Amino acid sequence: MQEIVCGFSGIPKKSNIRTYRCRCPTMIRLLRSNDNGWYINEYRPDHNHALTGKYGEKVYWPSHRHIDIYTRGVIKQLRENNISIGKVYNIIGSFFGSMDNVSVSKRALRGLCGKINREQADNDVKKTIDVLQS
Repeated sequence: MQEIVCGFSGIPKKSNIRTYRCRCPTMIRLLRSNDNGWYINEYRPDHNHALTGKYGEKVYWPSHRHIDIYTRGVIKQLRENNISIGKVYNIIGSFFGSMDNVSVSKRALRGLCGKINREQADNDVKKTIDVLQS
């Protein structure tokens, strides 16, 4: 059995935090067939909350923080060549055809660039120590 539920399903784990969970009943329940396939056993399509207006709408969902490995490589190369974060974001946007279709937020990009800068600084310190010890 496999259940696919809405991201708003369930109840908040802590009562004093801001959360999006509102016990949304939307669900698809899949069961295994005898030939190892899947079939839909139960389908509940009704949400009890407002839905995102359109695909790719700029809302800060947790999935917008994920940057795939290939995009990370491009970002790292651009940042190593001293390209500004704004220009990197525009270049990534050109890969998706439009800035409206970019799957990552500028905030996530800024966080990744900060991580790259910290790694480079750590490597610089390590290289300096190695030179001084030689």
